[in-house]
Amino acid sequence: EAEALRKEVQQIVNEAEESRKSAEAIKKEAEESMCEAQAIKRDAEESRKSVEAIKREAGESMKAAEAIKRDAEKSMKLADRLREDASKAMQDAEARGECLGKERDRADAAERALQDIADGSPSEKEIGAQRALS
Repeated sequence: EAEALRKEVQQIVNEAEESRKSAEAIKKEAEESMCEAQAIKRDAEESRKSVEAIKREAGESMKAAEAIKRDAEKSMKLADRLREDASKAMQDAEARGECLGKERDRADAAERALQDIADGSPSEKEIGAQRALS
């Protein structure tokens, strides 16, 4: 009976040792899982921070793009005003040129009339005077 009891105790000790080894293996796996979980958590935190940084940069880029768009619109309006001013200036210059051309033509006609009067006969003087008046 003592031998049977000893075998039974030995079997219980052996089972306890196997349970201890199994528990250590499970504990080791749990520690490895914890390390992996911590690494995943760190990676997730870094990813979250990266996403936040990207969002901030995107927001800043959007603001900069909106400012550039506003500046471009202002520049286009200014260009339109300058184009209108240039068109008006060209029209004014053309009108002045026409006036100057007419004045030049009158001055040339008057000069010819004076020359005709100085050079010519009385009938040519009358023609020159008529040219000067027209």
